[in-house]
Amino acid sequence: MAKKKSIDMTLTVLSVLALFAPLLLGAFAGGIMALILLVVIFIYLSKTDKIMRQKGLIVALIGALIAVGLVVNIRFFSGEDDWICNKGNWIQHGKPSAPKPTGICR
Repeated sequence: MAKKKSIDMTLTVLSVLALFAPLLLGAFAGGIMALILLVVIFIYLSKTDKIMRQKGLIVALIGALIAVGLVVNIRFFSGEDDWICNKGNWIQHGKPSAPKPTGICR
């Protein structure tokens, strides 16, 4: 019984870590880490029993949604194509759709 409680506690800690990994490690690395942790949890849960298999599927689906959301967020909202202020000069980063800013760069 003590072993099961220990495993349950470990899975709970890993699940919480997976949820906060994007905040702790940055969006991309955290998303990858969260996905890996959730896949490991799913594999373990799918091998234990039927009820845990269903819970594991839910955990895996939530993890996949988080990972997809992070990828979409990084791709479309990361500011990859933008103007960057560097030492008083506006520097083109990527191919920004907006014209060069006219404001003072500090």
